[in-house]
Amino acid sequence: MASNSFYGNNFTFFYTAKSPFSQFHPADFEVSGVKYNCAEQYMMHQKAVLFGDDEIAPQILSAEKPGQMKALGRKVKNFDEQIWRKNRERIVKEGNLAKFSQNNHLKKEMMSTQGTMLVEASPRDTIWGIGLGASNPKAQDPKQWRGQNLLGGILTDVRETIMAAESG
Repeated sequence: MASNSFYGNNFTFFYTAKSPFSQFHPADFEVSGVKYNCAEQYMMHQKAVLFGDDEIAPQILSAEKPGQMKALGRKVKNFDEQIWRKNRERIVKEGNLAKFSQNNHLKKEMMSTQGTMLVEASPRDTIWGIGLGASNPKAQDPKQWRGQNLLGGILTDVRETIMAAESG
């Protein structure tokens, strides 16, 4: 995850599917010949693949709404929290690299956040988000966040990876 100190207090907060940074935001992309319609679908499908659930994996691919995909992801058989923790950030980064690399309008949005840390201002999510809404004064101070901001850190890293690839 990117270091908070590098960005000072320059944050780009996001939350809800309207934001291009949301896992639920509609975005068609392809990875290894498989087509996805949002980053959540990629994440949940790869979760099913990781645990060898050949029943749920195709259901996630045929689901149309991110909420359905998330619900199916919760049903993945043979789920192991430790294995998931070791793989979840890599999976989410791979999906978002494809999402933002293959959609120029989304890449442009992402590049406009240069110099900031992306922050999922989800009041309820303390793993992928900060556990606070963007309007909460505590959201301006990473030491006061109730959550880990895994998604924001990954997206910040994805932005830096894309910028490095395009400049070199």
